[in-house]
Amino acid sequence: MLTYRPATPAEFPQLAELRWLFRAEHDAAHPKFDASEAARAEFTAACLDFLRESQAEGRWTFWVAVDEDGMIVSNAYVYRIPKVPRPGRLHGQMSYVTNVFTLPERRGQGIGAHLLRCMQAWAHENGIERLILWPAEGRQDFYARLGFGPGEALEWENGD
Repeated sequence: MLTYRPATPAEFPQLAELRWLFRAEHDAAHPKFDASEAARAEFTAACLDFLRESQAEGRWTFWVAVDEDGMIVSNAYVYRIPKVPRPGRLHGQMSYVTNVFTLPERRGQGIGAHLLRCMQAWAHENGIERLILWPAEGRQDFYARLGFGPGEALEWENGD
């Protein structure tokens, strides 16, 4: 039995570990990825600072799927972005979704999909007009099954 909900500050160390695993899985072959214990410790400290500061700021929500032992098996982060007021919609919001990750041994069980459905329900209840994400390569079909499709956004990437 899993519980799907926003994370608590006590779970931030687990979130930092999952973030490390996520990036290690995707960036291991990248020349700038340093898998040393020193790099991991430095990353963990920076990630914990980010999580604490982000929660205090109030725009980030860190969604988790937690098993009966209190272990986070999946997570997804969402950042609420206020929109410029317009007639008829004075307090609009959209959100950026990132860091969607399920432990490899728990994949294929619908956990990540259910977590995102919970996030979508929360977005609907909170008047969030749109969820935006950039899927990892090969994950477009996963997100399409959850109703994510091509949008209107254009992006600029700093080449540095």
